[in-house]
Amino acid sequence: MIFLVVGQRGMGKSKLARSFAPGPVLDLDERILESTGRDPRTWIETEGERRFREIEKKTLRELLDMEFPEPPWIVLGAGFELDDFDFGDAKVEVIHWRRATDAWGRVFTDRPRLNPGVDPLTEYLERYPAREERFRRHADWTLEWPEGEHLNTTSQARALLAAAATLRTGVPLSMHSGIYTLRATDRARADVLLERFTGFGFRAFELRTDLLTDDELAFWIDRLPAERLLFAERRETPVLPLFVAGRAFFDTDWALEWGEAPAGYSTWSNHGGGLEIFSVPPPGVRLKWSPLIESFAELERGYLWQREDPARRSFLPRSTDGRWSWFRLWMKGRQRLNFVREIENTEAPDQPAFLEFINHIHGENFAAILGDPVAHSWTPGEQAAFFAARAVPAQWPGPAMPVLRIRVREEEWDEAFPVLTRMGLRAAAVTSPLKRHAFTAATARTPEAERLGAVNTLMQSPVGWRGHNTDEAGLRACLLAEGLLDHPGPVRIYGGGGTLAMLRALFPGAACYALRTQALRPDSPPAPMDSGGLFIWAAGPRDELPRFPVAPRIILDLNYRQDSAARELALAHGARYIDGARMFRAQAEAQRLFWSQT
Repeated sequence: MIFLVVGQRGMGKSKLARSFAPGPVLDLDERILESTGRDPRTWIETEGERRFREIEKKTLRELLDMEFPEPPWIVLGAGFELDDFDFGDAKVEVIHWRRATDAWGRVFTDRPRLNPGVDPLTEYLERYPAREERFRRHADWTLEWPEGEHLNTTSQARALLAAAATLRTGVPLSMHSGIYTLRATDRARADVLLERFTGFGFRAFELRTDLLTDDELAFWIDRLPAERLLFAERRETPVLPLFVAGRAFFDTDWALEWGEAPAGYSTWSNHGGGLEIFSVPPPGVRLKWSPLIESFAELERGYLWQREDPARRSFLPRSTDGRWSWFRLWMKGRQRLNFVREIENTEAPDQPAFLEFINHIHGENFAAILGDPVAHSWTPGEQAAFFAARAVPAQWPGPAMPVLRIRVREEEWDEAFPVLTRMGLRAAAVTSPLKRHAFTAATARTPEAERLGAVNTLMQSPVGWRGHNTDEAGLRACLLAEGLLDHPGPVRIYGGGGTLAMLRALFPGAACYALRTQALRPDSPPAPMDSGGLFIWAAGPRDELPRFPVAPRIILDLNYRQDSAARELALAHGARYIDGARMFRAQAEAQRLFWSQT
């Protein structure tokens, strides 16, 4: 078997493969360089993209004809043309790797331009939909990698990929509580799904009657053990009696929106009404409540309802944008029904991704990254091992704590933070725009936090929340490593927000520009005559490019998002570009030191 890894440009396919794949990893671009002496940039810039695609196919054909002692993992470029490639007799599985931020776009400072006629972000985005559709069409299965997974030393990715490579010899993943919903498109890949997904530890497979025809229902019922099938009635006229035939299903689910539940259904589902619709269920009937939830107060109400009878109740909050995915993740193993997705599900965006779900460790107390947005955050991956090891058990007694990704809008902080505290939040990393709110919430603050007037690290103690700020420690470490701590040239600071006081302390002579007015701040030193030097991007990743004259030689971006506009500025001026990754990791280490204090 040969595993071909496909995915969008810049999603980290090769890095992740070398970190987690159990067999040899071959990067097709690197193979082309070895065999031709020319890398993709040279091929594309000198002979065009079309010629490079031909070289890709020729090189892959050579690899498929080779013998390997272990199943190899071959990483293809994002533009590889799968549609007209003949695999011949090679036994191949195509795996689509993706990250949740793929759709945001990426700006590359070190890759060949494919369409210089547009800006770099547009260049990526104009190719994204067609490539994504092609990956999904050819993929035997899809794996979505959480942001920061390359930093997660507790990740189950290696076990998952090892299971993928060895399931033919009967080595599955251990069972978890996730339930996978079968869809009409799954029938075309039934062999792979039956071999892979049944060995990937899913507790059950849902057969929803609104998604599957009677013929498709019969197809899966004949191929999967009844005790692993959740039969979910979603048609006005019941069809379950056609398929029972003495089978003991994992569960049979009636949706109450179709009226009073007939006899014989073990679960009643409520997807839109309040709790009053449940009336009084017969003994033994379980309840699933899955309403649209718009606030943290409503979320807490549903959670308390579930905890009143956790053996018989499942609470699955829904939203239009997936903001409650963290809650469902946290409820892993704590309720009977919990659905997991393979790819993004616009109908049910709150379902956790499969790899994130199996990575999740159980813990009623939890840590979190709080902010808006947080989908890009590396914190859960970076801090997973720390909280899994329970480095500070005296402060938070109990089992290891998961690290959740919780989006909190600025205007809902006053409601959300107390709710999260009551639910079990014990430590938090805090990002924009919540650092000043976290400062107010802390009943005790370190000198660093007091000096900066902002908190990016919270820890619950017996006397309340303690607040700290590690941004300056992280930035100092980054500047020292990059040789910029005592930069002699002109320095400009663009934006700032909660980091401005810190930046001014480090660079007292820097010219400071306001993002909104694009002018020097009233209390700023004058602008330097030289528009070059060091340009510190302290604005948001997608804030506008500066409208004042600037030609920086070095750009330090406090963001590490790959769609940051600071990358475009660096490309436009040929500047040395430094992203915020080093700063993030240094301040994360300082956070662990703070959390370790007794």
